[in-house]
Amino acid sequence: MKKFRIYLQKWGIMITVVIGEKIYSVKKGISLQQMAEDFQKENPDICPGKILLATVDHHLRELSYELKDSCEVSFLTGSDKNGIRAYRRSLILLMEAAADRIFADSNVDIRVIHSIGSGLFLPGAHR
Repeated sequence: MKKFRIYLQKWGIMITVVIGEKIYSVKKGISLQQMAEDFQKENPDICPGKILLATVDHHLRELSYELKDSCEVSFLTGSDKNGIRAYRRSLILLMEAAADRIFADSNVDIRVIHSIGSGLFLPGAHR
């Protein structure tokens, strides 16, 4: 079986993914979402909490990102600094989209200008 995997890697069908100290041989084009689900099932105590995004060779990537080459992957949850920043930014964009929809007929424009500690400064401005 190991010899067969080596041929699949040579033919470009399989890639090698390093997560922590473990090495995985996976199908080329697999999404980080699928990798995250599989990884969490196998290692629930290593990565507790919902996986929000990942780093691929030290670059932040969404879970929809598909792996094309062998790489090193780390998964980030809400307990990681970058994980919570991405989650917070997603909520801000959702809030802005909701405000644009609610106030579409008025002259109010709501945008996040600054973050203060864990709070946000949201001045309402006329368009």
